[in-house]
Amino acid sequence: MNRCVPPSLEQALRKNLEAQVNLIIYTQGPAEIRKEQAQTAGLDVRYVFHLTNSLAVTGPAHIALDIAKEDWVDRIEQDQEMHITKENRDDART
Repeated sequence: MNRCVPPSLEQALRKNLEAQVNLIIYTQGPAEIRKEQAQTAGLDVRYVFHLTNSLAVTGPAHIALDIAKEDWVDRIEQDQEMHITKENRDDART
């Protein structure tokens, strides 16, 4: 078991090691300085989140499992689509 990857995600990654996966890698320290390391490992860095010290990456599942062993990786999560709903301001005040 890996300390950085939730058990359910780790199981899914191990099921198909060659599958292309979209992940968020949370880094210890500024994510910008880890971007090159993620790319060198074989991941495509789609976005650097400065506020949360994280990288949005795409790449093979086996590389994600390998990079999870690096000491600069805090945690890894599946990148999921977010849905934002607009709240009616009048309703919010009551």
